[in-house]
Amino acid sequence: MVDQPDAGETSEVDSRRRKLDTERGPMSRRGRIAGLVIVGILVCVGPPLLLAALAITREPEEWHWNDWVAQITQVVTGLIFFGFAWFLGRSSEQRAEALANAELITSMGALAMSSARSHAGQDSQALRIGADARAALQHYPRAERDEQSKLIEKIVDSYSDLVFGTFSRAAGLPRSIRDGLRDSAEDLVDDAERLVSGYASKRPERRSELQQMARHVQFAVNVGAEVRRSVAVPVAVNHSRSLDDLWAHAGGRDHSLRERLDTLRLLYRRELTVLHDWSVLLNAREGVLCDAAIHHVESTAGWLAPWYLARAGDGSLMPVSVTGGMLGDEPARLDRIPPSSDLPLHPRPMVHGALPEGVRSASIEAHVKLLRAASPVTVCVLTYELRCDDGQQRRIVLDGNHRLAAAWRIARAADDKVEKLPITVLEFRLGETRPLRDRVLRGPQGEWEGFTPDVAMIRSAWTRVPATRLVTPRAAPDAD
Repeated sequence: MVDQPDAGETSEVDSRRRKLDTERGPMSRRGRIAGLVIVGILVCVGPPLLLAALAITREPEEWHWNDWVAQITQVVTGLIFFGFAWFLGRSSEQRAEALANAELITSMGALAMSSARSHAGQDSQALRIGADARAALQHYPRAERDEQSKLIEKIVDSYSDLVFGTFSRAAGLPRSIRDGLRDSAEDLVDDAERLVSGYASKRPERRSELQQMARHVQFAVNVGAEVRRSVAVPVAVNHSRSLDDLWAHAGGRDHSLRERLDTLRLLYRRELTVLHDWSVLLNAREGVLCDAAIHHVESTAGWLAPWYLARAGDGSLMPVSVTGGMLGDEPARLDRIPPSSDLPLHPRPMVHGALPEGVRSASIEAHVKLLRAASPVTVCVLTYELRCDDGQQRRIVLDGNHRLAAAWRIARAADDKVEKLPITVLEFRLGETRPLRDRVLRGPQGEWEGFTPDVAMIRSAWTRVPATRLVTPRAAPDAD
């Protein structure tokens, strides 16, 4: 495998470049202004002085003091008009930048509202995302650097919301909405490519973020296409379908492993709320998994949920954190779990196929209501496949646990109409073929090994049972 640059160094270099580009903006603007002033002075002063020198050389007796006064008056008048024109031009440039910033801020607000509504189930609102993003990009070249970066992040986040919302329900969308989403995304990618070509070799930071945004938009469209294809040919129980075409660029070239990891890192920039460190995967030279697949919901019965239980002093079950402590201000701390001797206790997590009643009930029920409005049902999850200390591979759901639990609740409902339709799971899988034990230090948040603290905890929760040699006892000698 080709050595990849360190992820921490990459992010540090990116932030340093962005800071340098931000600081370089006023400096380069001052340089342009100084150059313009020098050129203006040369244009206003140079020709009159040259003409005066030529006249004095050829006809010195015809040159008088009133000629010097007229010449100086002409030079001063030219400088005054030049300064006035420069002042008006500078004011108009500032006004254009202010208007561009205002347009970007307005567009970012519209994007946030449309993406939130589409994520909540109003799929018709998703049609506005592409149009608002394209309108904002028209003002991108004239806006401040900070506003440019914020706009790109907002567009990326909006299309991430589409992946988790509207595109996950793509199989049940009307054709008009599907075509509108695809066409607007293609137009947005074309606009971004035109901006990239306009920057040519200069402004590498802007080129990089625009290209990254275009790839993310194309990836989101690919997700919708794969979801529609998966429903057309349902996946059987205990079977899965790999989604290799999901990673293809618009030109047909597949992502490398590094590009796949960067794609998922961008997709889960906000969604992945557990403590994590992408450098554990990005810095690994071998043994890293990154792919996508479609599963029947019942095939996920053995997937682990990062939810833990412990017994209180009175013998009742109580939810605890990954470290075994109290949950703090999380609503899950109020869960009431029926007593049972079959449930796993910390450090072993619960499994999605056997979640007890009362676990995260309020949040799961809210997702149930949202999924019931979608037909057919597809949920999107991020998983991590790890090798435990007993040598077995196990899969933990890092994001989408509530959605997957809601899908299981719908599948178990005997009188639910959705039960007759295939309930599929779109899985983005990270993983390892060998234990990745890179130690990560995050200051007050503590220290852990691996991609997340849950990975380290679950890895050690299943230990290899030492083999025992059976010894056949010898028969005691007969007594005399």
